[in-house]
Amino acid sequence: MKRIACFVACLSVLCLHAIQAVADPVTITTGSIVLSQPSMFQVGPIALAGTRGFSIEGLVDSGEGRIDPLNQCFPCVPTADFSVGMRLGTFAISGTATLDGQTYDDINLLNSNNFVHLHLIGMTVLPPVNGPSLVIRAPFTLTPDALFRYEVTPGSSTEPPDLATVTLAGRGTAAVSFVANPSVPVWEFSQVRYEFAPVPEPATVVLVGGGLVAMLLRTKTRRRRRSSVSGSSDRGTNIAHSVLRTKSH
Repeated sequence: MKRIACFVACLSVLCLHAIQAVADPVTITTGSIVLSQPSMFQVGPIALAGTRGFSIEGLVDSGEGRIDPLNQCFPCVPTADFSVGMRLGTFAISGTATLDGQTYDDINLLNSNNFVHLHLIGMTVLPPVNGPSLVIRAPFTLTPDALFRYEVTPGSSTEPPDLATVTLAGRGTAAVSFVANPSVPVWEFSQVRYEFAPVPEPATVVLVGGGLVAMLLRTKTRRRRRSSVSGSSDRGTNIAHSVLRTKSH
């Protein structure tokens, strides 16, 4: 009886772990989004990859989304609050997505249930014009509303498909390039590139932090021991001197 209860308990834990694994968010670890033309309305490549076999391959249409470096430019006036963020959804991304070994060839189409929404935020400073060209780099992160919605099972003529949603996480660096306007002291947009980078695992952060704390504690302990030894030596020397002075008298 105990063996059966133990088996049921273990099976429940495994099932719960499997459900949580499926519900885990996707972290985008590599890839880029590039808009390389000096134009407010353009199309550029997107190629991202992450955990759970997630990937996006396709194009980004700036006319269907909001690209902050483009919206703030033409011309780009120097400012202390220059946003490098973007919001891509609806028809702003077209192409193919994959997740958990399943491929979705119709993301963000009008008659598709497979939908990718990316919302990036990041701020930096656009300095005054002081040369013929400029590249500014600033970190960005995906906001909690970034997501991938997809069909779990296809529907029929009478029943809608089952849908699932997974949140997308990630961060990286945006590099925005400018050239100086030849007539007035403002910048002109040249191109923007978003590069995603791996996010450190919490366990790694804890290990690194713990190692630093241990090193600090060890250094403090050594200093205390040295101070204690030095103090003992000084006290011994003083006692010896006192004894010699007493004998001489």
